[in-house]
Amino acid sequence: MGTVIRLENEMKDSGIDWYGLMPANWEIKPIYASLDEINQKNNPIITTNILSLTNTDGVIPYSERGNQRKKSKENYEEYKVVYQNTIVANSMNILIGSVGLSMYEGCVSPVYYVYCAKSNVDIRYMNYLFQMEQFQKKLRQFANGI
Repeated sequence: MGTVIRLENEMKDSGIDWYGLMPANWEIKPIYASLDEINQKNNPIITTNILSLTNTDGVIPYSERGNQRKKSKENYEEYKVVYQNTIVANSMNILIGSVGLSMYEGCVSPVYYVYCAKSNVDIRYMNYLFQMEQFQKKLRQFANGI
């Protein structure tokens, strides 16, 4: 009887048509098994550092957006708190990749989702998945709209 030795870079079929191969030691899990939503209001005020989410730059301080059409609110209590290494997603534009990994602590509009990784989950990889065009296309099948 032989011993099976798994190499670190051994791959297997993920069973997901748009994903292809994945490392043999990985498991397929639903998103809710990997991320927890943070729904923490900024009340009492924890931070006044308003963050913005852009399709091109990800999560950045609002002050770095340059010329703005929209004006940030001054009522900080209505915002959601964001911590470093959390994912911020715009609920209105998630299907076009309006998702980013925050390198900042601050607060965002209450219409945004904020997620942190569960233990043993790499938040950078989860952000990578949200950025994949194939993943965004798959999300569209679950979207309901007018």
